[in-house]
Amino acid sequence: MKPSSLKIETDIPPNLTASQANDISLSLDPPDYFYTYYYRGILRQDLKQYREALADLDRVIQLQPDYAEAYNNRGLVRYQLKDYRGAIKDLQTAAELFEQQGNPEAYQFVQQTLRELPSSPR
Repeated sequence: MKPSSLKIETDIPPNLTASQANDISLSLDPPDYFYTYYYRGILRQDLKQYREALADLDRVIQLQPDYAEAYNNRGLVRYQLKDYRGAIKDLQTAAELFEQQGNPEAYQFVQQTLRELPSSPR
C-alpha cells in the first residue's frame, strides 16, 4: 500500500490550528500535565498572545516550580507586557535554577539575556 493511500481515522477535525490541537490535548491529558501548558504557552508567545501565554506559563510554574524553561519564557512574556520587574525576577530565577540543575549553557544564555535587556523603567 502506498503511503499516500493510507487514511488515518480520528475524531479530530481536519484543519486545526496548532493552538486548537493543543487545547484538545489539554482536554485529554491529566490536569497536571505541565508540558502541554508549556508548549501552548510558547505557541501563544510566538503568536504574540502574551496574556494567554502568561496564564499558561503561570500554570506550568504552579505545577512544576523547578522548571527553569518556564521561568525563562515567562520572563520574556512579562517583558513584552512591560512588566519589567517581573521579567527580571523570572529571568533571575531561571538562571538560578539552570545553575542548580547543572545546565551552564542555559545559565549563561539567560545571564546574557539579562545583560541585553534594553534600559527600561524598573
